[in-house]
Amino acid sequence: MKQWMSMGDPIAHLLGTWSEEINLGSLLLRLTLIVCLAASIGCERSSKRHSAGLRTFVLVAFSATVSTLLDQYLNLLLGCKVPVLSAATLLAVTSVSANSILYSDMYHQYYPFFVAFRNALREGRGLLYTWSVGLGMDYLGLIAYYLASPLNLLSVLVPEGWLLGYFSLLVPIKLGLAGLFFSLFLKRIFHRDDFSVSVFGAFYGLCAWALGYQWNVMWLDTFALLPLVALGTVSLLKEKKTVLYTVSLFFSIFANYYIGLFTCIFVFLLFFVYQICRWDGWKKFFCDLGRIALFSAIAIGMSAILTIPALTALGSTQSSVNKFPTSFRLN
Repeated sequence: MKQWMSMGDPIAHLLGTWSEEINLGSLLLRLTLIVCLAASIGCERSSKRHSAGLRTFVLVAFSATVSTLLDQYLNLLLGCKVPVLSAATLLAVTSVSANSILYSDMYHQYYPFFVAFRNALREGRGLLYTWSVGLGMDYLGLIAYYLASPLNLLSVLVPEGWLLGYFSLLVPIKLGLAGLFFSLFLKRIFHRDDFSVSVFGAFYGLCAWALGYQWNVMWLDTFALLPLVALGTVSLLKEKKTVLYTVSLFFSIFANYYIGLFTCIFVFLLFFVYQICRWDGWKKFFCDLGRIALFSAIAIGMSAILTIPALTALGSTQSSVNKFPTSFRLN
């Protein structure tokens, strides 16, 4: 396989060319070396009772190595020149400690919900109802809004002492994925394979909305998936490919039904923009409309496992008296 390291590596020269390539052996070698080196530094710091010890150094070093390897692989596979995942990991390093940056509802609500959800999964407790809040409440409705991210399921593999670090890493990981998916969208739609793809991917992942609402960590999954939904929409209308659109829209709504609603509105607008730019008669218009309506209904129906319990739960709260806006105005 093509070599992916441009700088000379004396260890690789001793071991052979296989260690310079992307293969299972070289990946295991690098991960083992970095864990051992980080553990040696962490043990030394722990022996002197420093705040950042064995677990912190191993977690940071392992995360940085994995993100760097992924960026190298994406560079070969997709031509992504900017190390988006490595940059996101670098931004998260300062958060992996007991002094993690959690504020507002992220500290008072989201992290306690996250810890309770992880404990419920590990202990095999039911997810339909919980007695931990007041006199009890519909737990599935809470999960539907705050905890439906697939990345939260990986928390069962994280030791309890590392939960704060893992929760803090969710923000840069999701923003990094948002930049990656937008780069993929640009590459497929505009057929470009240059530096601009990675630059504008980073612009999307670090846009004003993402940085302004990054503390609402449960919204970021749908934000990251939006470029895939857009790409799936174009693929559905142009090439009649249905899988990407259906799966990405399903996960967008499943991860957070609130932001998922705006994704559906975006798809509605994108459909009409596409038809205006590629008008080919009323017959094709109605065929495309029926096709996108069908697979949108399938995606929304698949997400009903969470949206219907959430709707039922909201009906027993103060939000049940709220009404959908009937007028529109600009402030």
